[in-house]
Amino acid sequence: MKKVINTLGIILISIIIITFNLIIGANEKGLRVFPICIFMILILIYLILRKILLNQKIVIKNKVDAIVLIFMISTIFPLVFKTYSTYQGTIEFILKYFFVYAVYLLVRNTVDSKKKIDVLVTVTIFSSLIIVILGIDLQHSNYATWILQNFNLKYTTDYRFSSTFGYANSVAIYMVFCIFLAIYKIETSEKKTIKVLYIAYMLLGIYITYITYSRSVFAILVLSLILYFTIKYRKNIKKISIIGSSILVIIIIYILTIGLNYSKPYTFSKVSYTQEIKYNFVPNTEYIIQLDLDMVCKYDTENAFEINIIEVNEYFNETNLAKVKTNGRQKNYYIKFMPTEDMQLIKIKNKLTGTVTINKCLINNKEYILQYKYIPSSLGRLFKSFSIKDDSISQRVKFYEDCIKIAKNHILIGQGGNTWKKVSNSVQEYPYSVKETHSYFFELLISYGIIGVLLFILLILTTLIKFIIIAKKNIDFRKYIPIVIGLFLVISHSFLFDFDMSFLIILLIVFEYIAIIQYNNNSNMQISKYIDYIIFALLGCISCIYILANIAKYCINSGDYKTKMKLNFYNSSYQYLYINNKIKENYDYEEIINKIQMLMIKEPYYKQTELIDLYVTIIKDNIDKIEENNLIQYYNFLIDRLSNIKFVTPMYVDTIMSREKAIYSAIESIKEIDNPEINNIIKQLKNIMINEYNTNKVNIEDIKRNGKEQEDINQIKKEYNKLIREIKDE
Repeated sequence: MKKVINTLGIILISIIIITFNLIIGANEKGLRVFPICIFMILILIYLILRKILLNQKIVIKNKVDAIVLIFMISTIFPLVFKTYSTYQGTIEFILKYFFVYAVYLLVRNTVDSKKKIDVLVTVTIFSSLIIVILGIDLQHSNYATWILQNFNLKYTTDYRFSSTFGYANSVAIYMVFCIFLAIYKIETSEKKTIKVLYIAYMLLGIYITYITYSRSVFAILVLSLILYFTIKYRKNIKKISIIGSSILVIIIIYILTIGLNYSKPYTFSKVSYTQEIKYNFVPNTEYIIQLDLDMVCKYDTENAFEINIIEVNEYFNETNLAKVKTNGRQKNYYIKFMPTEDMQLIKIKNKLTGTVTINKCLINNKEYILQYKYIPSSLGRLFKSFSIKDDSISQRVKFYEDCIKIAKNHILIGQGGNTWKKVSNSVQEYPYSVKETHSYFFELLISYGIIGVLLFILLILTTLIKFIIIAKKNIDFRKYIPIVIGLFLVISHSFLFDFDMSFLIILLIVFEYIAIIQYNNNSNMQISKYIDYIIFALLGCISCIYILANIAKYCINSGDYKTKMKLNFYNSSYQYLYINNKIKENYDYEEIINKIQMLMIKEPYYKQTELIDLYVTIIKDNIDKIEENNLIQYYNFLIDRLSNIKFVTPMYVDTIMSREKAIYSAIESIKEIDNPEINNIIKQLKNIMINEYNTNKVNIEDIKRNGKEQEDINQIKKEYNKLIREIKDE
């Protein structure tokens, strides 16, 4: 019976690994409720059967298990103590983390031998080929378009290999992890054919890592491999050190003296393709770009091609310093400009069906190479990227500073899941759009506070210390060192530099392998015998929430938002759409106002402008029916929301105007009422408008993007100024 149950467990774990190597589970794509629901139910059934039939401890077998459980429970604190910034995001992250916990328990209770570890390592390695194959198809052939569309995996591609992650750095670190899994298989396999197979995979993994052009990850990989093999084979290194060093020096000299200094013409012909040229520009210094171009277009038009000199500041704002439109008949171009920032792009855009060949590109008479003659251009770009100043570090510092501002609000237990997405714009000095914090440390800090951060650090340290203690006593256990190194590199990169663990596949892999490397690390901890049943009940409740969310999404008619809202109680979109549908009918204004208030309380940063506009409109349309006391209560609630919930400054100027017009409309609706409390409300609303104007006018002056032409922005600025003058004059 035990053998059958273990086999079923291994099959289930393998299917989960394969599935999430396909769908990835990026935060921006939303929670994948359908597959997670199926797996949650299967895992729960499996664990209950294991408990009943084998009479085993399931939840806590050692200290690491206890820390994992407490860490997962910490994700509930913002909901319990109502410190969350988004009700929906907080619940979705609780659901996500407890699914990860269910998988952890599945692995922890199933993997109890080297053979099973080998199976799961093999499954992980070969499942990663899904990412490789789809990534290659995404960039080149597009044969798998139907898969990418049906699983919502389509991303805009560029020269960096980002695959279905849509983010090159995370692909790179995942491949690094799989490379170390391959090293484990190479060292533990007895058959030569198997060793050759994994060596081939290892080389493929190194190549994929390098074409992501993730400099930090590639550097981590190279240094880790050198360090690992130097320590592992230090006795043999002395024999080959002279020959190996000589070969390495020759290769480096070749790349630096020949490979990186000889160019050949670079040609592209894709419609609307933009070639970017990155360079270390010095601010307030004059530059001359010289371009030797051959451009051929079948349409004889002056706008066939564009050459743009674009400046990008630390907030990712682009400013055109120079633009040349051409029909392509001219061969040589000389463009002068003076940057004010040190981050620049030169864009050569093929607007129509034509071919562009860049024969030479000179920047202040120094050649800039786009296509290398004697080495692969991708290798040349990687080497060159180490010499180009990268603002990603300074940008990350800016993100982290904003994270600290957010974290101060609830430093102990955090503000729940998806806090960065909802709150980040409200603390920015200038609006910029970044989907993640670029650090799991800061993600935990703003989401689950110091408690969450310390618990995760404790988990990792305890896992490593336990492994080291066992490895010292058990020589055979040391063969898992490559797995631990790969796991440590993924966690370190995500914790310090990037948002790798926001992808569900990487979060799953981290907790699965924390469970795997403890397979013989069990202790006789004295834990209540009821803990297993309590956790089963908790996982059962979470499974029910998943089931109801699926019914709401897939089984209820698309327009029946009342039923959808009841089933999926945390979905803010259903609530918003229900309100919008309801006001098209003969509605009860008290019910609608109450619904809007509840939504604004639960989701303070959700559709701020739209909800305020809708709230004021409902009050205005029914002002004759509303008693004065209720009117005062309604507008006091509005003042509370406007004053205490910071406005998430949008990147669209007209959104700012819509908000201010809604507040102005509220003032206009009650200014004729003779009541001291109403007069006080009007005064407070005017002060809010003036204060927001002083904050927004700086941003409005600098917004020159997102589809708004400058003349449109100027018109909106005039309207805004006029509105504020009227407020001040009254």
